[in-house]
Amino acid sequence: MSPAPDLAELLRRIAAELAARAADTEALGELVPHLGALEPELQLRAQSIDRLSQEVGELATLLSALAARAPAQDVPDALIDAVRLSDLAARLRGGTAADGPLAGELDLF
Repeated sequence: MSPAPDLAELLRRIAAELAARAADTEALGELVPHLGALEPELQLRAQSIDRLSQEVGELATLLSALAARAPAQDVPDALIDAVRLSDLAARLRGGTAADGPLAGELDLF
């Protein structure tokens, strides 16, 4: 397992993760018109995917700007150890999802 990156690099990596999730969410939003006739309440929920995508994208942009101004301060390993999704934790450490022990974890509701 790689050690935690410094603060600026960790912020850049989190920003990149948020940007990727914004793109994923935007792609989900493209499915909404193909869902057919939904009840009005479900239509509103489905349309909220677009807002979510935009907000996550804006947060990624802000975090990226903060990363550019952050000091090269050490980040305790315990902070990334607290991330419960091993593939995400591996990427935040600078690795790939395959570096995590259980890539593809899924919580079912």
